Amino acid sequence: MTTIDSTKKDNHLNEATILASALSNTSIHDDKQHEALVDNMLDTLIDSDTHNKEYHHTTLKDILLNPTEQNVNYLTQLLSGRIEQGRGETLFEIGTDEDGSSMHLTKEDYATCIKTITQVTEKLDADFANIDDLDELDPTKVKTNKNENVVAHLMIRKRPKSVQDLLEIRVAVVGNVDAGKSTMLGVLTKGVLDDGRGKARVNLFRHKHEIESGRTSSVGGEILGFDSKSRPIMQHTSHTAKRASSWEDIAAKAAKVLSFVDLAGHEKYLKTTVFGMTGSAPEFTMLMVGANAGMIGMSKEHLGLALSLNIPVLVVITKIDRCPQHVLDKTIKELASILKSKSCRKIPLFVENNHDVVMTA
Repeated sequence: MTTIDSTKKDNHLNEATILASALSNTSIHDDKQHEALVDNMLDTLIDSDTHNKEYHHTTLKDILLNPTEQNVNYLTQLLSGRIEQGRGETLFEIGTDEDGSSMHLTKEDYATCIKTITQVTEKLDADFANIDDLDELDPTKVKTNKNENVVAHLMIRKRPKSVQDLLEIRVAVVGNVDAGKSTMLGVLTKGVLDDGRGKARVNLFRHKHEIESGRTSSVGGEILGFDSKSRPIMQHTSHTAKRASSWEDIAAKAAKVLSFVDLAGHEKYLKTTVFGMTGSAPEFTMLMVGANAGMIGMSKEHLGLALSLNIPVLVVITKIDRCPQHVLDKTIKELASILKSKSCRKIPLFVENNHDVVMTA
């Protein structure tokens, strides 16, 4: 977490720089007037330093549980800086102080913290959600750790005033042919499950031969939008029919957009895949690996391409329902061995539950 001390030190240095610059640019011939100006500037610095020392001894827990005007203003300034660094969003942890110690919060204390955060986010024109519960995203519902202390992770995201304020993250989807790339994107972006015969991927294909063969041959694109409360824009249910939202509809409602670039997996279309990887400038590469096949075909080439372009890689293992457990274990072991090899030099972090998602984020 970002500490209070570092933020205040930066503010202190900025104030000192401004005052020193003002002093150097001031032309004063009267010695008494010059001394008075210097004394006034020193008093300002001393007052600022006293304010910093006051917050140096104030824990984040005290600030959250005592929402005075001064504390709310300070927390607003702190979160504003973190949101700016995060390009419109930040992950804020309640339950752990800036020094790593536990806040020992009860559920009543947590409710007070939520009220304080609500005041701050309203001033920042932002919303927040508890991402520990990915099903409901309700910030009022929390879980306790083994010591019965409340711990929660809040995703704070600004409400965009225009399309230009949207946070966009581009993800290139690669992997060997038949790894399930287009099917995965169809399920994620269309909100429907696959029927086992290619229902989810059909809407992503652009050419007739792609529909007939089930293989992507061109660079495709799909988006997945989230609002300021971290809810997906499209929420399809089994009993509610909804029309497919256009990209304009999603962008108008979203505060964050994931742009997926669907690339070809067949060796025949390698040049097309290279063009998509270099031309779309992705921030992440999602490597799809079939559990029943492992790292075969073009999977290693796509991984090497992502590493050579210095693009962070996340690996998704698909088709785990189509292979025995020992085959899945073999695939995971092979994948970990390749990532740890001298040519890759990566440490794999396994994501298996909601807690792992929060920790790796």
